Amino acid sequence: MRVFISSVFNPDNWKEITYFPRYVYHICASGNQMAALTTDSFKYKIFFCFSDNGGRDWMNDCEPIHDPYQYPMLKDGKLFYLARFESEKKYPDSLVVYDFVKNSDKLIKLPKDFLCVGVSCVQNNIILTGFMNGGITIYQLDPALEFKKLYTYAADNLSNPLVYYRSKGADWIFAVENNGSRKRIAIIKTSDIGKSFETSKVDYIRNIYLHSFIEQDRVVKVWFFNESGNFQIFESKNK
Repeated sequence: MRVFISSVFNPDNWKEITYFPRYVYHICASGNQMAALTTDSFKYKIFFCFSDNGGRDWMNDCEPIHDPYQYPMLKDGKLFYLARFESEKKYPDSLVVYDFVKNSDKLIKLPKDFLCVGVSCVQNNIILTGFMNGGITIYQLDPALEFKKLYTYAADNLSNPLVYYRSKGADWIFAVENNGSRKRIAIIKTSDIGKSFETSKVDYIRNIYLHSFIEQDRVVKVWFFNESGNFQIFESKNK
């Protein structure tokens, strides 16, 4: 049995939520809207479910046209997710926009030569992160569902995983620097939309199992977990 708990701005006020669909394995939320990824009892198929009242009532299961490359993002009643429509490709070649109300999919081909590895919803903007022409490239999806290139950080020794975060007019990118058998975490910051960058390095790591940005006491922090068995936090110097 899977149990979900939630809290709103109070770590001492958790409550158990029991009215999610069966066989749910991922939840994403935007305000009172929630989307759930579920599977059948044999784990052969994936379904999307949607709620516009905080999860008390759910729409019928909707089967996507393609399995998501990664977990979707929910925005304005739509799911945004990456997918591979050409089976021989290692990276996704398309962005899918699924509209729960219209029960329709819109397929958007990714920019040419853009190896996209992540999609996120940051400050109500859909952001795509990946590699292009030897560097990390950031695209934003505009209201007309067109891709707008924001900038490229030129560094040919950086690799996945990539995590994107925006706070107080600054962009932050989490990446891994490969130097032969050695790896370091690279934290990249730009406060002027890619005109200039500040890069910080975290000492040698082996494997990263969890990585995310958090903001605490007006300080941006990177939270990751590696083979040491402990969480490690990189804290920015800028508030």
